[in-house]
Amino acid sequence: CSDLGGNTVNLTVTDQSGNSASAPATVTVEDNINPTVITQNISIVLDGTGNASIVAGDIDFGSSDNCTVDTLSLDKTDFTCADLGGNTVELTVTDQSGNSASASAMVTISDGTSPEIMCPDDFTVSVPNGDYTIPDYVQEGDVVASDNCDNDLDRVQTPTPGTILGVGVHTISVEVTDDYGNTAQCMFEVTVEDSLGVDDQDFLENKLQLFPNPANDYVILKNNSNIILTRLYITDIKGSLIEEIDLNNMGTNKVISTQNYQSGIYFIKINTDNASVVKRLIKQ
Repeated sequence: CSDLGGNTVNLTVTDQSGNSASAPATVTVEDNINPTVITQNISIVLDGTGNASIVAGDIDFGSSDNCTVDTLSLDKTDFTCADLGGNTVELTVTDQSGNSASASAMVTISDGTSPEIMCPDDFTVSVPNGDYTIPDYVQEGDVVASDNCDNDLDRVQTPTPGTILGVGVHTISVEVTDDYGNTAQCMFEVTVEDSLGVDDQDFLENKLQLFPNPANDYVILKNNSNIILTRLYITDIKGSLIEEIDLNNMGTNKVISTQNYQSGIYFIKINTDNASVVKRLIKQ
């Protein structure tokens, strides 16, 4: 193999009297034998971004040539979430004379990265009678979950959405699972308080109206009583204060703009000098 290409040789002819003469010739050595390709199947795991790469050496399992192997190449080296499962790749081996041969192998792609999940901080809600209906926190956007491959994670919330919680401290857990069985979980606490408890709250509850409810761009607070209202506080479902409104001199009706509110559930606490009432508002 070291003589591939042109080689000069000398032919010497000698007669019976010992007279001789020489002349050169060229012997061209060629390699027309293809390499022998041996492959192996492999399995790889996508990274946290949903990507993975291989090189030809990962597939080669001892390919050889009668002379010298020059290059190894693959027809596919990069993989994403779209390639989960089995993928056929082709390894091509080329020798120093340009002879080549190919063979296939199976690359099995799997997802070993767990989803990411983030729960809100613990929060307190004050609701009439201490009855708090818990929402789907993922759907509401309070719990945020993502995955490197799966955009439609299976989720289990405990307690389930729609459960009514009484006064006290409650632990909420949310677990998400991707298509390959990788899971992630987070937990937070919701403290439920009873916003009622003064003598005239039942009277106020019946005399104060919010409409339309659900609301779009605005909601009207109507005071059908002779009690003077002082202030109004609007909080979101996590207990964060959204807006504070002065109700002094409001008259019978007070129009409250909800145009900039996100869709969801809000709690409106209405104060008098010695009592308060909390009403629930749904923003569409």
